[in-house]
Amino acid sequence: MHNNVMQTQYCMDFHLEFTPRHLDNKIKHSDHLFLAGSCFTEQIGQKLAAHKFSIIDNPNGILFNPVSIVKSVTSYIENKRYSEADLFYHDELWGSWEHHTRFSSVNAEETVRKINQSQEAAHAFLQKADWLLLTLGSAFVYELENKQVVANCHKVPTDKFKKRLLSVDEVVTTLDGLI
Repeated sequence: MHNNVMQTQYCMDFHLEFTPRHLDNKIKHSDHLFLAGSCFTEQIGQKLAAHKFSIIDNPNGILFNPVSIVKSVTSYIENKRYSEADLFYHDELWGSWEHHTRFSSVNAEETVRKINQSQEAAHAFLQKADWLLLTLGSAFVYELENKQVVANCHKVPTDKFKKRLLSVDEVVTTLDGLI
């Protein structure tokens, strides 16, 4: 026996449809582009570099949350120098809560050297950058007990962090602070 039940199909859209505003000032091949943020930044950066654009991407490594992205760009502007006091030790590696694990090392001096070398390059490039492109990967942040937002959890046990979703106002305020 055939059931004559009406079937409803649901179609889910996993993208946002919008018409981007055309800018009068467009990116030129001679421009210097500073990119920071999520893994999307690295994908765009690779394509731009392959087409011989002058770029620097993710000097601190991949960063997902707006707090860490803004903190990193601010550190480039201020030409912040890191020291061993800025590091933590876990699983026989020295790392920085503000940097990707690619900077971690078994030697604290090596970690600081790699971080500061990247900082210097980012600071110098930012001085001549025509564009600052930021990609946000998530509004979730991970905070240490002291409320410090970390850029990377470095495989430290999850009980050392509190996961929190930033409000829209917090994201806007954070980004406005950079601009």
